[in-house]
Amino acid sequence: MKEKQIIKKLLETSHINVPERKALPKGKARMSVIKSCLSEHFEHNDRFPLTFNKEMDFSGCIIFREKSTYRVYCKAEVSMLTYQVVVDLENLSLDEVIIKYLTEVYKGDNIDGVTIEWDDC
Repeated sequence: MKEKQIIKKLLETSHINVPERKALPKGKARMSVIKSCLSEHFEHNDRFPLTFNKEMDFSGCIIFREKSTYRVYCKAEVSMLTYQVVVDLENLSLDEVIIKYLTEVYKGDNIDGVTIEWDDC
């Protein structure tokens, strides 16, 4: 698998296997590749990940494309099976929404133990 395919899988599933980890440069997820994967995703889709929508009960975040801007929408479980909106930011650029998504979902550090290389923006 190529680096971009591996990062796409990592973003979509939050998991990659050992051979895929070893195939990444320095074992890290480069921000430029993350941005490229999500940019390509939004050429054909209006939200990421596709498994969630706003009406569902979930704990996590969704990125929405709204005309020429983006929105990040996050919910958290506040009590057993009760979810509440904790972040709802509109009118963001793609770069801004990706950074917010990564910091909300993955605390900006790593995805499944794969370090995010922020310097590569």
